[in-house]
Amino acid sequence: HRSSGYARTPHGAAQSRPMQRKAFDHDDTAILRATIAPVAADPAGFGRLFYRRLFDRAPAVRSMFPVDPGAQERKLAETLVVMTRCLDEPDGVEPLLRRLGEQHRDIGALTAHYNVVGYVLLEALAEVNGALFAARAQQAWRGLYGRTVAAMQSAAR
Repeated sequence: HRSSGYARTPHGAAQSRPMQRKAFDHDDTAILRATIAPVAADPAGFGRLFYRRLFDRAPAVRSMFPVDPGAQERKLAETLVVMTRCLDEPDGVEPLLRRLGEQHRDIGALTAHYNVVGYVLLEALAEVNGALFAARAQQAWRGLYGRTVAAMQSAAR
């Protein structure tokens, strides 16, 4: 089992570790952009992989999604691509993150949901990137995901 950067609770739920607050350095930015390439090349395929893993790991969240998740699968991948393109201008994604936070609040997303999504995201990225998704890539993605979740949850309050 790969180290995902997420601790397992006694009940098996993923629990996020504290996010890093330092700015993304040049290396992290390059890693994030390199490891998003397979997602950008096949957004629907990545989305299917991600949601299959999510629903296998957390079947209770399935009811939070449309019966046909095709549009959601593409939206997820496209949002991840946008996030990596905007690393140099994080204020550019603030409206998107606010909207996503409000939407997730409205469907009942809880901290535990964000935690399992983060865990599954790292698993899916590792699968599509293979050896490229080493410890440094995991760390960079944990940082980006942590910041994303913090912004979304802040907007949802």
